[in-house]
Amino acid sequence: MKSILRITTLFIAFSYSSSVSAQSVENNPQSLVGKKFIYLGHKNEQLVTMSDAELKKHKEGCAVAVAVLGTSYYENHWQFDLEAIGTPSVEKTSGLALSKPCSGTQYNTKLVITGHGFNDREVVLDSVLKSVLLTPEAYLSRHGKTIEFRETDETESATAVQASGSIRATLVLAIEPFYTEEARKAHVQGNCVVSFVVGTNGRMQSPEITTSLESGMDAQVIRVLSLWRFDPPRVDGETVPVHTKVQIRFKLH
Repeated sequence: MKSILRITTLFIAFSYSSSVSAQSVENNPQSLVGKKFIYLGHKNEQLVTMSDAELKKHKEGCAVAVAVLGTSYYENHWQFDLEAIGTPSVEKTSGLALSKPCSGTQYNTKLVITGHGFNDREVVLDSVLKSVLLTPEAYLSRHGKTIEFRETDETESATAVQASGSIRATLVLAIEPFYTEEARKAHVQGNCVVSFVVGTNGRMQSPEITTSLESGMDAQVIRVLSLWRFDPPRVDGETVPVHTKVQIRFKLH
């Protein structure tokens, strides 16, 4: 039973930026735990083993959004425990042709990188982040959309304006969350509406479910929102934070 997910952007108006680098990630693979990335090229395989040489020659292939559950080192192997959480997508009018999805369902996988000693952890991290675990900015850059990362105040909601017809922004990258197994078995379908502020760097702040679908699916939606990116409007030449919302439709067939 396949699922269809549609994202309807309601009253969009915002701002953005972001870099292709690892942003705030320390030079240590263990610093990736809890972070989310776009994982390239390995469908829903439970174990993927790559050498340093293979990393450098790695082709993009398909794509899936993942959360890093843990990392470990043993006998010259770095292991990254990953959970697939959603599929990258863009609006058809964006002009971007993203990678095909690796999977339509949630799964866990282990990515094992061989050929490095413990003292080479910076090399491991750099290779992995350039080849298989990409920030949204790095992923978009591969597809012709370069956005520059910059830090911003995470409490911009106090100065955010309401979206309107004259203040609009473009959804650059969305992550469509996967169905939970429980929701699929229960044939859960319907709409989930999320209200939030898009800061002046085009990222979501203070997301809140205003129309709930089901607790497990609501949680799936919240998990992927940190990977969404927007192309912001300007008011009098300046980017501004904006209150807005999106409607996400889940359907099984």
